[in-house]
Amino acid sequence: MPETEEYGIRSFVYRERRPFDPMKLKDFTDRSWPGVVRTKGFFWLATRPHYVGEISQAGALIRTGKRGLWWASVPKDQWPDHPEWKAAIKPYLDPIWGDRRQEIVFIGCDPMNEAALRAELDACLVPELDFTPGRWRDLPDPFPSWEKQVA
Repeated sequence: MPETEEYGIRSFVYRERRPFDPMKLKDFTDRSWPGVVRTKGFFWLATRPHYVGEISQAGALIRTGKRGLWWASVPKDQWPDHPEWKAAIKPYLDPIWGDRRQEIVFIGCDPMNEAALRAELDACLVPELDFTPGRWRDLPDPFPSWEKQVA
């Protein structure tokens, strides 16, 4: 019997195109997630349209930080010109959001409730259905700065 069946381990991937409202996501990350033992992936905060956020959780420890830039934030003349790269990025490019998205894997066992976690994360998304970074600029953002600190 596979360990996944023996121990009731299961996983799901949360995917969404709209960005997270930072305060709502912070409230989510500050709560406990019963049954979740590991989380890893990347996310997009509405207040940070250029940056990929990374989330990693193991047990009670949750870390978030800057992973890099979304390709949609890089001028197209600076994109790689390799056919393999173009083929690899194509499925992730959306006409509105570019490659910006939420993609977070949750691994856990009972009592992990996938439907409840998805609903909680959906409630963290901004309601707009188009890319309007100017409207999100002044949202409260409790996450530490991802800008380079210049001494």
